[in-house]
Amino acid sequence: MKKQAHFTALTLLLALVILTACQFTITPPISPLPVSASPTKGVVNVPFENVALNEWGVNPNMGQSPQLFVLLTASDVAQLQSLISAEAYQALQQIDWNNDAVIAVLRGVQGCSFLGVGIERVTVARDTLFVDAQFWQPPPHSLCQTILTSPYHLIKVHKAGLMLNRLTPVLRSRAVDKGDTTDQEQIGPK
Repeated sequence: MKKQAHFTALTLLLALVILTACQFTITPPISPLPVSASPTKGVVNVPFENVALNEWGVNPNMGQSPQLFVLLTASDVAQLQSLISAEAYQALQQIDWNNDAVIAVLRGVQGCSFLGVGIERVTVARDTLFVDAQFWQPPPHSLCQTILTSPYHLIKVHKAGLMLNRLTPVLRSRAVDKGDTTDQEQIGPK
């Protein structure tokens, strides 16, 4: 019995060493980021189209804080060039800037896999452009690969009637477990 207990302890220790050697971490539960009060009257839903959605990102030097960009002209694209992939940058070159604008949410550098971002809704209320995004995370106490990522989501909206240059952009986010496909199906155009 005593030998079996030592064998079990040794087996558990070996399993722990193997998991550590594979650079996996156990993620604690993550609290959602604070969300601004939701507007209730005079809300206009803004339809959009996906331009690029990248869970891994390309820039480990962008900082850890989420960022929101509203690009109104072709010259605004330069702000994102070092933060997005070459394919996403090429997609931005195809935008009709006379009629469309691009909204970009960059989650910032993350230290674990499966920490993506997805824009689920864009609304206008009074003088504010609200961008509602999901910040995906592994379920609590699950394993994730330790790797630096910088996820982002770029969308296109039609400028007609929006006066985007006069609106104050506000990013509102909520944490969503990566395995929750019900929520993740809400990402993208409506």
